[in-house]
Amino acid sequence: MFNSLRNNSHFIIYLVVAAFVVTGGFMGYGAYMNNNTPSSQSSSGVVAKVNGEEILQQEYLSALQQQAPQTSQMGRSQIIPFRYRILNSLIEREIILQKADELGIDPQISETEVQQAIDDVLKQNKMSQTELEDVLAEQDYSLEEFRGNIKESLALNKKIQQTVENSYQGIEVTEEEIKSAYDKKYPAETEAGTESAAEKAEKTEKTPAYADVKEKIKNEVLSQKHNAAFSNWMAAAREEAEIEILDPVLSAYHALINQNYEAAATQFSALIEQNPSQVLYTYLAEAQSKAGDNEAAVNTFNKALEKYPEDWQLHMSFGNYYNNQDNKELAIKQLSKASELAGDDFMAHYQLYMLFSSLGAKEKAEQEMELIKKLNEKMKEQQEQSDANPEGQ
Repeated sequence: MFNSLRNNSHFIIYLVVAAFVVTGGFMGYGAYMNNNTPSSQSSSGVVAKVNGEEILQQEYLSALQQQAPQTSQMGRSQIIPFRYRILNSLIEREIILQKADELGIDPQISETEVQQAIDDVLKQNKMSQTELEDVLAEQDYSLEEFRGNIKESLALNKKIQQTVENSYQGIEVTEEEIKSAYDKKYPAETEAGTESAAEKAEKTEKTPAYADVKEKIKNEVLSQKHNAAFSNWMAAAREEAEIEILDPVLSAYHALINQNYEAAATQFSALIEQNPSQVLYTYLAEAQSKAGDNEAAVNTFNKALEKYPEDWQLHMSFGNYYNNQDNKELAIKQLSKASELAGDDFMAHYQLYMLFSSLGAKEKAEQEMELIKKLNEKMKEQQEQSDANPEGQ
């Protein structure tokens, strides 16, 4: 079980160990990594360090396992960014905990809070306390140990929460800010003289009185200011921190998104030498292109296609590359090949439809739309057959 503090674009994940035990333990890395995405493991068992404090591979994989259901509909190119976001969350969590120690934040947890958390676990897992004890016993884990882990987790969660709240302590909202937000949310007129009397009457009827929504708008503005303050606080804390990413794949991706393109190209090249995959070739080409070496990027795509000639996603990535280079003819050629290889992949053809449309390739876009319609009908028929013949009947 994970709780999340979501502030602006940041989210901090922290594990509640007890509920994790109830759900059956560690699932294993390969259970949710698919689509030929490269393994992302550090030989040292440490994926990152924050001011010398280690983020262990087991902690990272546990975080990934808890978020695994989100990956079921992900394309291959989305897996590494997803894994990076999870690691980034753990890095920010560690930064917050270190700041909490600096501030002397040390929350105490009552036995009442512990029992409430256990009751929540029982309710979530639809079991009695006796059943819980039996499950724990099967894993050589006592109820007292379970309570201890619950207490530690609650203290950790509260420590994070109080530190985040400290980052925006003292921020207030003025009457002028509330009124300005109200006026923006409920503008008096769109353009002078353009509304009919009926439209004005309808708008007046739908617009709530300022006094009726003032408190709600105040809370919205306050939340926005808190989010902005926390984002600024975290950005400054990250700038001060010494962060080292030891996972080789995520280190290369980190260099890429932070515009250190030559380093990213070097790292992705080394990874391909060790364990080539389609997605690594794509990221290498992106790094080379953004470093200004388009000849190397084209060579990388060609090498990848020599190795994986039937991979539609590679052809689509190559087409995207040519599109970004304003080479419409070669972009359409690669995207057409991607369409030919994509088979009955509905989302693939939808993406290709959007790309052909953006290129102004009307005929190609129409062909993709016809494929989409046929696939949609096919899926409907399959669903109807499934509904008519449920499993076991």
